[in-house]
Amino acid sequence: MLAALLAARAAFLSDAAADEWQTSLRTELKRSAAVLVDIRQVYGPEGDAGVMIVAEEMVAEELRAAVASAEPRIAESLAVHAQVHELTAENMSPGADIVADAYRLPDGSLDLDQRLADLRGEAPDLVALDPDAPAAAGDRSMAQARATIIASLPLGLAFLAGALAMPLGRRRRILLAAGWAAVAFSALAVIAMEMTT
Repeated sequence: MLAALLAARAAFLSDAAADEWQTSLRTELKRSAAVLVDIRQVYGPEGDAGVMIVAEEMVAEELRAAVASAEPRIAESLAVHAQVHELTAENMSPGADIVADAYRLPDGSLDLDQRLADLRGEAPDLVALDPDAPAAAGDRSMAQARATIIASLPLGLAFLAGALAMPLGRRRRILLAAGWAAVAFSALAVIAMEMTT
């Protein structure tokens, strides 16, 4: 009966470990998907728009710089082209958070890492996902299941002692005592294990 109880306990613990590991896997998949979506957003559409806006601004700046040293007719054309590029950058900017001053580096380029960090900060519940906690709980449950199985091994000796004692007469008591000692040892091992976990 004790062996059946220990087997049921080990099965229950193994099942709990599997559940925890599956929870850990689902949490990791959810966390990874959230990271991937944010990375695609920053280095995809937002990054592309930011690069185009910065490129338009740089072209406008270079054209404005060339106006000073060009002859008047060419300078006028350069100024018009510079204004076209400036207007293009201005028209694209309102929809692009990535070109905000917070993401501008001193050289005029964009700080995509900071934008990614800010975007990740908009969903703190996804950032806080921790797949390690359920994985550790699953490891503990599986360790308990293994310990329970190991604690039930002396019960096999008890069964063997009982089976050998059946045909014997006087020597039966020694085998029965050994069997009961194995049962007691197994029970004490299980109680000790349960108290330490």
